[in-house]
Amino acid sequence: MCADVIGKRVREWGHGREKWAHRTYRRQRRRPGRRRGQQRAVLAPAEAAPADVAELRAQLDELRALIDSPEGAAKLDELEEALSGDEADVATVEHVDGWFRRKLPKFSAAVHRVVVGPIVAKLVEAGGDELVAEFTRRFGGP
Repeated sequence: MCADVIGKRVREWGHGREKWAHRTYRRQRRRPGRRRGQQRAVLAPAEAAPADVAELRAQLDELRALIDSPEGAAKLDELEEALSGDEADVATVEHVDGWFRRKLPKFSAAVHRVVVGPIVAKLVEAGGDELVAEFTRRFGGP
C-alpha cells in the first residue's frame, strides 16, 4: 500500500480515506451551489400589525352588536381568540364558520366575509407558508 505524508495528514491510496493524526475521516462531499462559509437564508414570517388585529376586533364588535344570541357572541369570542393569537388556529376558524352556517344562517354570510376578508388574510400570512396553504385548502383561494 502506498502512502503520502503531507504535514500531519497521511493519505493512504487504495482506501479512499484520509488519516489525521489519531482519527480516520471520510471525505465529505460539498453540496452543489454552496461554498464554504456560505449559509442559506431563511426568511421569518412577517409579524401581524397591531392595527390589523384592532381592525379585526372592530369588525367582530360590529357583528356582536347585530347578533342577539349569547351562543353566537361566545362563538365570535372564540373566533377572535383563534385569529388574534400568535398563530391563527385554522381549525377553530373553520368550526366557528360552520357553526354559524348550521345554527345562525342569517349571520353566516357576514361571518364568512370576515373570515375570508383581507384582514384575516394578513394575519394568516404572518403565520407562514404552511398556514397559508392550510387556510387556502379549507376556505378556498385565488
